[in-house]
Amino acid sequence: MTPKKVRPLSARQQAFVEAYLTDLNASTAYQKAYKVPMSSAGTAGARLLKSVRIATVINTLVQKRSDKTGVTAERVVQELAALGFADVRKAFTWDAQQTAFIPSTDIDDDTARAIQSVKSRTRFLPNGPGKEPTRVVELELKMHAKEPALNLIARHLGMLKDPVAEALTALAESMRAARERAAKR
Repeated sequence: MTPKKVRPLSARQQAFVEAYLTDLNASTAYQKAYKVPMSSAGTAGARLLKSVRIATVINTLVQKRSDKTGVTAERVVQELAALGFADVRKAFTWDAQQTAFIPSTDIDDDTARAIQSVKSRTRFLPNGPGKEPTRVVELELKMHAKEPALNLIARHLGMLKDPVAEALTALAESMRAARERAAKR
C-alpha cells in the first residue's frame, strides 16, 4: 500500500505559518494571513494550529530553527533558572564599612549571566583649602529581574494556570458536548 500523499499548504496557510513563527501568536498570524478583523481571528487561528498539517510544518520549522541556532527548550530553561535563582551575594559584598564587587574571574557562570549591568563612578570631594580632595568610588550592580524569569519557569512547569487558555478549553469542551447532544436528537 502506498502512503497517502500530503497536500502542500495553501498560500494563506503558509502565510499563517510564517506569521505565527514571528511572534507565536495565532490570532495575529491569522489576521495577517487571512486579512480578517482581530475579533474573528482568535478562534480561527487556534483552529488552524490544531490542523495536523499546519502543526507538522510549524514543528518542523521550529526544530530547524533550534538546530541552526543551538537554542533548545532545555537551554532556555537553564538561562531562566540562572536569572530566577541568582544570588547577588555571589557578585557583590557589603557591610557597614564598605562595599565591593567580587572580581569577575571569581564569579560563577550562572551569576555572571544574571548580572544586567555593572557601573563604577569615581568622584573627588573637596576637603577645604590646601587639603587633598577625598576620593569616593560609587559602585552599582544591577541584576536581571527575578520575577519574570520565575513566572516563565513556573508556567513552563505547569505551576501557573493560564486563565484565558482554561476558559477557552472549557468553552470548546461545552460546545463539543452541545454538538454531540444536538446530533443525538
